[in-house]
Amino acid sequence: MRTHFTLQRWITILLPFILILSNLGTTAPALAATTLRVEAGGSAGYTDTAGNAWAADTGFSGGATVDRGAIAIANTNDDKIYQTERYGMTGYAFTVDNGSYTVRLHFAETYTGITGAGQRVFSVNVEGVALNNIDIYAETGGRNIALIRTANVSVVDGQLNLTFTASVNNALINGIEIIPASATVLDDFEDGSLSDWTTFKDAASTMTITADSAVKYAGTYSLRMNYTIAAGGYGGAEKRFTGLNWSGATQFDFQMNGNTSNAQVRVEIADSGDERFEYRLTLNWTGWRRFSIPWSSFTKRADWQPPTATQNNVLDLGSVKGFSFAPLSGSGTLYLDQIQLLLGSSSTATPMSSTSTPTRTSTPVPPTPTRTNTPNGQPPTAPNGLYVIGNKIYKPGGVPHLLHGINRPSLEWSKTGDHLSQADYQLMRNWDANVIRLPLNQDFWLSGAAQYDSTYQGRIDQQIQWIKGLGMDVILDLHWSDKGNLGITQSAQQRMADNNSLTFWREVATKYKGDGRIMFELYNEPRDVSWSVWRNGGASGEGWTVVGMQQLYDAIRAQGANNLILIGGLNWAYDLTGIKNGYRVTGYNIAYVTHPYDYAGKQPSNWENDWGFLTATDPVAITEFGNYCATNNYNQQLLDYADQKNASWTGWAWFVSGCSFPSLISDWSGTTTGVGQLVKTRLLAYP
Repeated sequence: MRTHFTLQRWITILLPFILILSNLGTTAPALAATTLRVEAGGSAGYTDTAGNAWAADTGFSGGATVDRGAIAIANTNDDKIYQTERYGMTGYAFTVDNGSYTVRLHFAETYTGITGAGQRVFSVNVEGVALNNIDIYAETGGRNIALIRTANVSVVDGQLNLTFTASVNNALINGIEIIPASATVLDDFEDGSLSDWTTFKDAASTMTITADSAVKYAGTYSLRMNYTIAAGGYGGAEKRFTGLNWSGATQFDFQMNGNTSNAQVRVEIADSGDERFEYRLTLNWTGWRRFSIPWSSFTKRADWQPPTATQNNVLDLGSVKGFSFAPLSGSGTLYLDQIQLLLGSSSTATPMSSTSTPTRTSTPVPPTPTRTNTPNGQPPTAPNGLYVIGNKIYKPGGVPHLLHGINRPSLEWSKTGDHLSQADYQLMRNWDANVIRLPLNQDFWLSGAAQYDSTYQGRIDQQIQWIKGLGMDVILDLHWSDKGNLGITQSAQQRMADNNSLTFWREVATKYKGDGRIMFELYNEPRDVSWSVWRNGGASGEGWTVVGMQQLYDAIRAQGANNLILIGGLNWAYDLTGIKNGYRVTGYNIAYVTHPYDYAGKQPSNWENDWGFLTATDPVAITEFGNYCATNNYNQQLLDYADQKNASWTGWAWFVSGCSFPSLISDWSGTTTGVGQLVKTRLLAYP
């Protein structure tokens, strides 16, 4: 029989908290307001070093418990949570209020019989969110090391369920945290009424909305929108109010069930002065997809403003008048559900003070160079992932970390790769590399591309599995693209990313957002565009449209992915001077990228002014360097300078191609070239 645990029973021993909603005006009620923490296997409860109360083990189905006693646990200040465990259970169930939650699961491999990776493997389903193939030993690198995995879930039936499935040996759990999401619902359509919604359209277009019970994300109803937008016409659905204070929120969040028309949808906010700000998404998927849009992604509408609007080019959230959704062309059906605001404490929110409102104008201007790589305190972080505070990258547990590794090319030009194997990565690990950079091709990945290969994504998954299994992290680098034309038969390195790159990064972010050991490098080597186009997008100069770094960043974060993002500058990713001149990308968990090669204007005397200066305020990673069988003096100076500046680096490249290619190896057994020996020696010299 399934055991249920009622939150109210423990309210006297937990530390309940109430979401403060006074700064949100007359918004809908907040989601559930009590956090539950359970010490699995524990019998008496526990108060952790942060003052949080943990209940004794409850809510379980089956299994047995063990208490390891006062053993030391790495990666945590709270050894006690990991000293007790429940193992062999089939699940847990907790009675909670309906709403959104962040569930944090705590693990440590403390059984002395487990001596290596693959000896205990299990999966956990958290209210429909699958955390598959958890191998604690492999992910932490040993025994008695804390591991936390996170799932963001929605509860619609009053019960939050965890189901454990063992693949090898017993599943185990040391601790469970159920934390109400910091969000407030604007409309979940559960009353079946759309009386507070209105439609708008021109005479030639059609627009109808209904409450739909057949297609919904959660609960009983969604909003169904049937539309036909005439050429040059308009239409949409809007929810208006007298004025709500959204200044404590950081993102506009909703679920949309889309179609594959490739039409754009305008998501619009009417701010305190009824000035209109928009975010556009492209309909290129089916099924439900979540969008979490930070305020920095909204731009002022340049094509129209209400004649009575007070226009100051600032998205003023103090007394918001409404929001709307408007397909911009074509005909079809859309569904909306779970429209909400994410507040400042949300695990997916972009850091923003409750009083700040980003300036957005209708014409490109350099953005205010305000840092948002969190200077104090850990920013939102992907599970078990790296994160940025100030000018440093940190590992879980607050340990400063530098990326030192190797580029492994071929998946950018070959759908199957060249000489890829686990043994190949083992040779790199033998050099003490801690990260591998994988260059990719968006046209092999995207299902609508002429070059699409249905096995490509699985092949990347295999590389990631091999690399992580050897204790190294992964950088996924968008290397080759298509100038916005999926019909081309040969991709290449372009000036910048394009509209198809947005789709690529949305899909990559969705696929890998649950793994913080995977990092995203937005575009390999930007060049031959202005800093404004680099950041904000615009004309390429070749007849196609560039998508800017801010748009790529926002597309990833809108999928709920908090992975570390790497961003290369201009002049083939060498020049980072635009960052100090007003073109910083707004966001968090960002490291900037430079590619110094031995060319004129990129010499050691140029480094400090061109990119070295940035290491004082931001993490900088040299994700490419190397030479064509030339002298090592340049690269020797570069690695010395990188060490002096605490810059990360990955050498180019682990590929056999003689002197026609900057190779680190001269054969597939790992025999070093000149620069390869330099890289190997330096890697082995690090602690």
